[in-house]
Order: sequence, then C-alpha cells, then structure tokens
Amino acid sequence: MSSAVCENMTTEQEDVGALADQARAALLKQIAVLAPKMNSGHSIAQLAEAYAWCKYPNQPHGGGAAVSK
Repeated sequence: MSSAVCENMTTEQEDVGALADQARAALLKQIAVLAPKMNSGHSIAQLAEAYAWCKYPNQPHGGGAAVSK
C-alpha cells in the first residue's frame, strides 16, 4: 500500500473519530438539558442508551434497560 493511501486512511479514521467525539458531546449536552425536564425514568434511560450506542457501538445494546422507582 502506498504511503499516500495510508495517509488518506489515517485522515479518514481521524475524521470519523472526531465526528464520534462531537456526537458524544452533543448527546451529553442534550442529556444535561433534557433530564431535569423529563418526568419519566424510561425517557432518561433512552437518552443514556443513545449515548451508549455512540460510545460503544460494537457492544450489544438494547431496550432491556429497566428503571426502578
């Protein structure tokens, strides 16, 4: 593989990593804004699950989140 191709792949990987960081930051910001306004633990769990998908996309996630009262 040529060095130009390797450099291009690295740049693309860095771009994807930066985009993932931006997505995680945006989700955390929204969680902080919305959580105090939510009246449902389930809704907060859904925001947390969205963050988990963004932070750990290769791990299984699901709707099995339970909220105790």
